[in-house]
Amino acid sequence: MFKPQGVYPAMLGSYNEDAGINKEATKKMVDFYIDRGVSGLFPLSSVGGFAHLSLEQRKEMIDIVIEQNNGRVPVVPGAGSTYPGPVIELAKYASKAGCSGIVVCGPYYYKNTDPMTIEYFTKIADESPIPVILYNIPTMSTPVTPQIVGELMEHENVVGIKDSSGSIGGMTDMIYLKDQKKAEFQAMTGIDKVLYPMLASGAVGCKTAGTAVVPEVTVAMYDEFMKGNHENAKRIQYAYIPLMNLLSQPPFPYAYNAALNLRGIDMGTPIQPLGASERKKLSDMEPALEKTMEDLLEEVKTLTTI
Repeated sequence: MFKPQGVYPAMLGSYNEDAGINKEATKKMVDFYIDRGVSGLFPLSSVGGFAHLSLEQRKEMIDIVIEQNNGRVPVVPGAGSTYPGPVIELAKYASKAGCSGIVVCGPYYYKNTDPMTIEYFTKIADESPIPVILYNIPTMSTPVTPQIVGELMEHENVVGIKDSSGSIGGMTDMIYLKDQKKAEFQAMTGIDKVLYPMLASGAVGCKTAGTAVVPEVTVAMYDEFMKGNHENAKRIQYAYIPLMNLLSQPPFPYAYNAALNLRGIDMGTPIQPLGASERKKLSDMEPALEKTMEDLLEEVKTLTTI
């Protein structure tokens, strides 16, 4: 069974003025990431604006990525809804398309209790023909707490989690429960700022928005950690902080789009219209964004060639 591990970009979304998918930019993204050594691809992510897309558009995105990937790395698209039905439909479609698994966030919009959240994931895992990776993003959907994860990791079709809470305590709780239950369960972080400490806590990699902008950085940090070069991995982590702080200033995720645009991929028209103040802020920050990325990439290059 597929086991998620390593470095996955949470792929950004490039859209046309009619809110359609920019196919050529999406294909370019796939090659951009694979050429820089990522372990797999995570399309239909939060930073990619999956929640804005219809079910048919989500299927279209899967088709574009799968075709361009051409079997080079695992593809694990994101999925989410207010109830299991659309997620199950997308999981079945993703399976037929050739995806390795599906990343499912907690149900959103309506308030859910822990037992309801467990039933939501259980139904999806029961009916999905491909492995399910839980997705904890408490700022945008029902939290998937360590207690919930502890219950779900016993399901044979639940193989891991992308945890975007940023909580190291939560990560260690999940690793502890995994060891206690002897579960085949892979925990990955969704927060770039804590990749190194999460790896040290027992995480097996990341699925992050920063990877979608500077994949060289997270790939280098992960590789240095796996080689046992912890000091280098820590230095890369701290060198990464200025870019992460800069990307967090405008409304999410538009600074990430601006950054990838600066790296040569046309990010098209924001699917959510921006106000004049946001557009000006993004325009004004571009020189600093470009310089920060250049400095970071140069520092990482130096650290990994010493």
